[in-house]
Amino acid sequence: MSETLKSSPVVCEPDTWPPKLPPAHHGRITIATYNTLRRHYEYRDQDHVEKKHREWEPRLKALRKQINSLQADLILLQETELRSLDEDFGDYFDKLGYGFVHADPKGGVDFVKPLIFFKRDMFKIRWHSPRSRIILLELEIIKTGHVLLIASCHFPSSHDYSSRFGAARSLLKKFDTRRGETNPNDLFRDRSVTPGVRSRSRGTKHRSKSPSRKSGKSPWRQGRRSAKANRTRDYDSEEKKDPMEDNPLRKTMDIKTADMLFELESRASRKTRAEMEKSEEVPHGTLCIVAGDFNATKDDPAYILLNNGTIANEQWDEKKFGKRPRKVAYKSPNLGPLSDAYISINETKGFFTYQGGVEAGKKGVDQWLIDYILYTKSKSHSPCSKLELKAIRKPYTKAQAEECARKGIPNHWHPSDHFMLAAVFDLPAKDVKADKKEEVKDDKKGHEKTGSNALNPMAF
Repeated sequence: MSETLKSSPVVCEPDTWPPKLPPAHHGRITIATYNTLRRHYEYRDQDHVEKKHREWEPRLKALRKQINSLQADLILLQETELRSLDEDFGDYFDKLGYGFVHADPKGGVDFVKPLIFFKRDMFKIRWHSPRSRIILLELEIIKTGHVLLIASCHFPSSHDYSSRFGAARSLLKKFDTRRGETNPNDLFRDRSVTPGVRSRSRGTKHRSKSPSRKSGKSPWRQGRRSAKANRTRDYDSEEKKDPMEDNPLRKTMDIKTADMLFELESRASRKTRAEMEKSEEVPHGTLCIVAGDFNATKDDPAYILLNNGTIANEQWDEKKFGKRPRKVAYKSPNLGPLSDAYISINETKGFFTYQGGVEAGKKGVDQWLIDYILYTKSKSHSPCSKLELKAIRKPYTKAQAEECARKGIPNHWHPSDHFMLAAVFDLPAKDVKADKKEEVKDDKKGHEKTGSNALNPMAF
């Protein structure tokens, strides 16, 4: 175990994890991410790996042992198969005190999805949004009251830069919107990105630019119906009611009037977002961790967007990344840039988190850095939004890396083609102002429920 600089995190060798750290002032969490390599890998054509190392049962035992050795509070897994989830990981980690949420089972290949395990005695779920390749989760730490936004990602692979970037942009936009609901400047929001509501119906590959008029129904009512049908779970708030729903004009409103009102609200929403982007104000208590298998190198547009918090159209090199998507430019108004937990070692020559092939193979060794842990740390975040990185775990020793290049992975000591990443974070001081605002809201809700008669003894 070594510490390079006073402000740098402790870098631990695999056999010295978990690290010995001084007590935290405001709380501490340990997070790990791991692409476990799908259960049915043994049936794929992977001649560079011995058959006994492709079989699932020995790999499963090794995976459980590795993951359990991390002693993590949050475990983000990728390539788990939902058809056998309970048998593989669910029942095992349930006995260890973990709960879990998984991605949307619709879409994908053989239900191979990411998921998040969390300690039940440490966290409670406030909200989550399951998608095909991403699981978004908002947790509250029971002891301290901190709120965490967590994303376990498995972005599209190969040279599909556009789909990978679209997934990263959608993730960032969803988190920005989720935290934006606490921003007093966010007076208007587009209905299609309301927190806890899917922006489009399931099974639809493309969303039209404007509401269709062919059905002869108001786009307001169409959007409302779609939102109700695709609402994701929201654990901490009551059902939000549309203030226009009981308006008698809604039933008699023609399409032209509805379109006009829709456009007016959209303009107000765009104007508000533009003002928010110029403002340096960031909502308090926004803690965020995005981790997983990005299938992206550090020069990939998806990584650039998440790491910088913004991207311009000019940064998309069509010669390298293919045709530029219709929507590229984006600036995160609430989260901003996300720092890379492994920045202190992932810039060293030869560092990798994924390997395919071996030295003696026909194609040779294929090693890439494509797994990451990103978190809120930048100067653009408020003091209550910064996670302090205390320690990271090296994925392998130097001798193990050399052995992987010679014999390939999975092998007798490592059961996947990816390596685990783990990090320890200290939580910031809790925002007192935000707590007072929450108490005021709770008092108002309680007063509304009891009514004014509750304070009048003569009413009974």
